[in-house]
Amino acid sequence: MAKDSEVKSIFVKKESNFINQWGEFNENSPVLATGVTARLDAITNDFHILNLEETEDALDDIGWHINDDGRRWWSDQNNQVFGTENTSGVYPWNVYKQTHIYTTARKYAGKDSLYGMHIFRYPNIDQSSTWGGLRLYPPASSKLSGNKYRLSFDYRGYSGGYHMDVYQNYEVGWGNIGINLPGAWSSSVAPFDTWDWQRFEKEFEISDELLNFIPGQNTPEWSPSEEYSGSYYGIQYNGYVYRHHSGRTSQRGVTPEEEYANQSTSAWTARYPQIPGYLDIYRQIKIGFTYHNQNDRGTHVYIDNIHLTNITTNERFKFNDNKWEADNLSEETTHILAHGTGYVSQPQSGNTGVDKFNNGGSRLVSINGTSVSVGNGRGLNLTIIRESDSAVTFTQTYDTYGTDSHRNNLADKLQTITDDYLWVLTSFDAVGSNSTLNLQMKNMKSKLHLQDGSEHCIFSGSGVRHTYAAIGRGQTIIKEDGANADDPVYKRMGVIDIRI
Repeated sequence: MAKDSEVKSIFVKKESNFINQWGEFNENSPVLATGVTARLDAITNDFHILNLEETEDALDDIGWHINDDGRRWWSDQNNQVFGTENTSGVYPWNVYKQTHIYTTARKYAGKDSLYGMHIFRYPNIDQSSTWGGLRLYPPASSKLSGNKYRLSFDYRGYSGGYHMDVYQNYEVGWGNIGINLPGAWSSSVAPFDTWDWQRFEKEFEISDELLNFIPGQNTPEWSPSEEYSGSYYGIQYNGYVYRHHSGRTSQRGVTPEEEYANQSTSAWTARYPQIPGYLDIYRQIKIGFTYHNQNDRGTHVYIDNIHLTNITTNERFKFNDNKWEADNLSEETTHILAHGTGYVSQPQSGNTGVDKFNNGGSRLVSINGTSVSVGNGRGLNLTIIRESDSAVTFTQTYDTYGTDSHRNNLADKLQTITDDYLWVLTSFDAVGSNSTLNLQMKNMKSKLHLQDGSEHCIFSGSGVRHTYAAIGRGQTIIKEDGANADDPVYKRMGVIDIRI
């Protein structure tokens, strides 16, 4: 379809989906009726949508923040849809952090989504300031008494040699808030170092005991004969639990209520009514890390497909952009796994202080669990699959690194693929491009395999061993992944694991 500046949206019949091309996003108004996901304003002709449509550049208008190392991150704290490397965020999405840990949504970082969460810690950072990650606020529909739920998400990357914490509590970090609040549940992911996507699942049941928990019920009653000192803890008095502030000493015989009035000197600096359920024990879910010294690789972790499933009712909610939404999409039938690799002689770690991550090895293509013979010739291998029966009808390797005619031949072959065929591109050793291949990849909506100076391009930077993988249908790329070997922060290997 030709670009038309007057067309603000199109409806893709095959995908049963609206795509907002040139119109404005409107997140806060209008409030759309139940069952309505989009509308056209009859007066202004603006296209209003409840969700941010996940096209390649849909979120660029939100704005960006340039981090210290020059990378693009999310921008204005008051306008963050995903959260940024700074604290806070838009409910129900939030980021908790101290310095030297960054949590943000990154383009091309998702498994099934275009955007995925990236949790990053710089190499060689002291543990005193590396605490943080992702904080989620589950919806009320995931806190029904007696119902069983499953939290699940996909992850990959390098955890720095440490466990990744996953738990649910009233408050991420200081879960008991100094008054002995219990936690709902806790789990963890064992240390990992992989560019293949892994799956985390945790099942739990909502208990009435925690739903109706009375703050301070497990703390002592205040005694007029005692002088309270020491660290943080709770004391019950007159229908409230008062929190003792660490390092302060109360006045013997003076009630917490009386002392509480003067916060500058009081030993009691917080109080909560002892009402069942006043503090929501299921309020927050954390996915992230605690205090760790970083080695010369740092931490690079990617998170996608965050789901909360009600096992009791078989309803699933996906955390999408800035909200939880019903996710009733049926699973597609063709499962494609693709690994694009590149030869890198540098070690994963060493004295350089920069992680030359291991992206070598054989390229791989698998269709519905069956490996396809793609060989290890330098450049890009093209595999073509008939979608109706998942049969491989073509596979050939083109030396796009060293032979210009191979680049032209690959571009010509890509141009012949029709909509009833899927295709896979995988790299090995090294890849390159020319104007002919560049134009074809651009026409197929590539963002990574373009020599256009973009920071997302696999050819950016000084490195020469580029990993790349792409999966498409006809003349359109569905998903692509890859990176430059010298990229010290936004590390990706060309790995795609997708159902179509």
